[in-house]
Amino acid sequence: MKLCLFSSINTNIGDDFIRDGLINLLRKSGIDFDFTIVNKHDSKSLLDDNDKNKVLESDMTVICGTPVFWSINGSTSYNCDWINWFYEDFIFKSKTSYCIVASGSCNEINCDIKYLCQNDHKFLNFVNKLTSNALFVTTRDYICSNILKELNIIHKNYFCTALHAIEKEENNLNQNYIGLNLMNNFGHFSNFEMFQKKVDEVVKVIRNYGPIKFICHNLEELSIANELKIRDDLTFYNKDYKKYYSAFDDVLLHISCRVHGSILSSSSGTPNINIISDSRGFSCDRISAFIFD
Repeated sequence: MKLCLFSSINTNIGDDFIRDGLINLLRKSGIDFDFTIVNKHDSKSLLDDNDKNKVLESDMTVICGTPVFWSINGSTSYNCDWINWFYEDFIFKSKTSYCIVASGSCNEINCDIKYLCQNDHKFLNFVNKLTSNALFVTTRDYICSNILKELNIIHKNYFCTALHAIEKEENNLNQNYIGLNLMNNFGHFSNFEMFQKKVDEVVKVIRNYGPIKFICHNLEELSIANELKIRDDLTFYNKDYKKYYSAFDDVLLHISCRVHGSILSSSSGTPNINIISDSRGFSCDRISAFIFD
């Protein structure tokens, strides 16, 4: 079976973790398959080295992660960069068989789902068009699941496939650091003043337990970490997302603003805490032992 995986590559590394976890699960299932990847940030990636269209040459397209359903201060799933050259050209015109896996939301924590679904008609139209011909749909957080329930769309709410990104038994015993990921403003709906105050409080408490390893997903987070780093602290950042699969080997506990910082930490077997500031964070309750405010 030929699969076309719609994702991103070395841009938002959470997408890379989702994709690798899905591939690992498919391999464990014994399914005979090969795959190509279409990068959602690059329309040129539609063509392979022989100038053949990856979507049209595949038996199935898999929309994996991304998130799929979101609304962030004017940036929405229906006005994304790939709406025309991917959704409109292939998905909405039913030019490929497709499924949607590990779809997430990104909305305010207390968003009014009924209001969203009844009043944002562009969003409503997008969700219905995207899901109407899907072979199946899975979500990774209950906000996303509740949006689909409100619209009577059949789906399953499972854990994110990124949980299976790392293929190993356990960490080594050289666990010296407290891991920390600081996404700017904690997320998409917080404010800078609150972020500055809370970061100082969090870092002060963590330093009571050992040096910090700042695990950064992008250059902005690396800049924040470099301002906070002292003495025995470490900073980790790499353009190759696979390098993150060993980033937790020396981490005793990881604290993260990034959903996929926490999920990848769980994949490595490292206990972790996720700081939730928007609905992305509810992906972590699929794999959590405890939920607390």
